[in-house]
Amino acid sequence: MAKVGIKEVAQEAGVSLSTVSIIINGKAEERKISQQTQEKVWNAVEKLQFRSNISAKNLKEGSSSDFVVALFWSFDFRRTMASRFLAGLQAQKLKSREDFQIVIYPYKSGELYKEKEAFIRKKFHAAIIANTAREDMEFLETMNFPMPIVIYNRHSQKYSSTNIDDARIGKIAADHLYERGFRKPFLITAEYNFPGMSLRNISFCNCMRDKGIQIKENDFIVGENSSHGGAACGEALIARMKEGTEVDCIFCASDALARGTAYSFIKNGYRIPEDIGILAIGNGDSELSEFFIPSISVINIPMEQMSAMCYELVEKGMYRQDIGVEHIFFDTELISRRSTDATES
Repeated sequence: MAKVGIKEVAQEAGVSLSTVSIIINGKAEERKISQQTQEKVWNAVEKLQFRSNISAKNLKEGSSSDFVVALFWSFDFRRTMASRFLAGLQAQKLKSREDFQIVIYPYKSGELYKEKEAFIRKKFHAAIIANTAREDMEFLETMNFPMPIVIYNRHSQKYSSTNIDDARIGKIAADHLYERGFRKPFLITAEYNFPGMSLRNISFCNCMRDKGIQIKENDFIVGENSSHGGAACGEALIARMKEGTEVDCIFCASDALARGTAYSFIKNGYRIPEDIGILAIGNGDSELSEFFIPSISVINIPMEQMSAMCYELVEKGMYRQDIGVEHIFFDTELISRRSTDATES
């Protein structure tokens, strides 16, 4: 496809180059450009799939802090993860040659389409989009937005992204619990709002099966992804164990679930890990799991490094239109603690 510039947009919209420049730089209201003209220009932008970039001239004339990067974040159970993500952005921002403003756009998972106007009207110069549900990814794949977009922890054919290997996480969990001598696993998980969570559990079950351990369809409890939800799941599992379900370890979909689950088992007189081992996905504040008693073993999601890379990819996209789509994968680290290893202090 031939490169589309401001000249082509102006021709398509039937306006001058200066008018296009004023509108796409967010100064239409200030310069009293009519709503009808703005509509014509933005329709041309979308039709031609035009994406503006920050040129050296722009940066020379003004500060990079004039440019805004939108962070779309779904503040559901993942509200507690936002601090880690923002810490990574801040660290990279301090290291970067450019000091872009970061503005948070809260949205409801599954309803990103409601923010379409913010993209089309170019209320920001680039976007990092996190916590997308399946419906959100379907929406994004059909759109052609006029700016660099980076997706956090989701796979996309169209946009650059930072990712982890979800199947490998399931294998790490199965290998660790098996090596620690656990043979009767159970899963406490949350509703699957993105494919990666499901893939982790499928991989875990498959790896356990390869070791000769069958996990049945009812060896799962689904709860609210929080410590409160984990406590409720723990109580439900204890009731099932009293009725004969044999369990010696639990793989939790988040460290928040794990802490709540551990709380219920300890309250009911169980020893961790002597009676029940607990391993979790480490996607929350790492200190909460490290200093919980007992400390919780986790497979840590490198959220800070992933968010820093999101910032790098945005910065590259702001300067260049020819970088293509990049998918950056990060390793996940197993942190073994007391909840799966009685020898740990």
